Amino acid sequence: MNALLSFNMTLFEKINQFAGNTPWADRLMIFGAQYAIFLGPLLLVGLWLYIAEWSPLKKWAAKRIPEAVFQHDRQLGAQFLFYSAISVVLAIVLSMVIGKILYEPRPFVSYPADHLLINHPADTAFPSDHESVISAVAFTLIYYLSLLAKPIVEAKAAIADITLKQAAKLSARFIIPVVLVVCGVALMLYIGVARVYVGVHYPGDIAGGALNGFVCSSLVVFLRSLLQKIINPFVTLASRLKLI
Repeated sequence: MNALLSFNMTLFEKINQFAGNTPWADRLMIFGAQYAIFLGPLLLVGLWLYIAEWSPLKKWAAKRIPEAVFQHDRQLGAQFLFYSAISVVLAIVLSMVIGKILYEPRPFVSYPADHLLINHPADTAFPSDHESVISAVAFTLIYYLSLLAKPIVEAKAAIADITLKQAAKLSARFIIPVVLVVCGVALMLYIGVARVYVGVHYPGDIAGGALNGFVCSSLVVFLRSLLQKIINPFVTLASRLKLI
């Protein structure tokens, strides 16, 4: 345990030592620490635009993906919009509970000499709420992508028999989901590094937040057969209101 704590502190110092030295890097990291979390909902907006009947993005995809396949992907995407929201709420609640049980001072409280680039309340540092939220979104999108790919992986023996045109149609359905997943993972890394850089979290807090988001999204996806019965009426209502 002492070795782990020592590594956590050493890694924090290696990242935080750059704070205050380069103005453009400081501005980039301050944005990542304070405002990049608001880019998380844009990932879900991207998924919404991918499945919404009225969306130009959906119309672009519909021309390139077989109808039956795309309708399945749209239905699954609508469900995962709700799964993502549930995962985020669950991650926030779990983060609050853990914070009450395992209080850890912020780095600037324990080590006032370290570089602090933003104002922050001296509340518990573990786990990172920012990382918990963005990880819940990112991992839910990863699960969505994995479920899209599952039938192809299971039918890999037949892949050699498909034509180039069929292969193009199959690959087209992954373009938007892959872009969303890549952006989600990039935001996880950006926010995590930025929160350590500006001096408000240890790397262990970030890892704890990422694990929190992963556990919550995994639990929601694991229980999707149960949750599906609950959210399907909302998906149907959203469809009737032409929201999706």
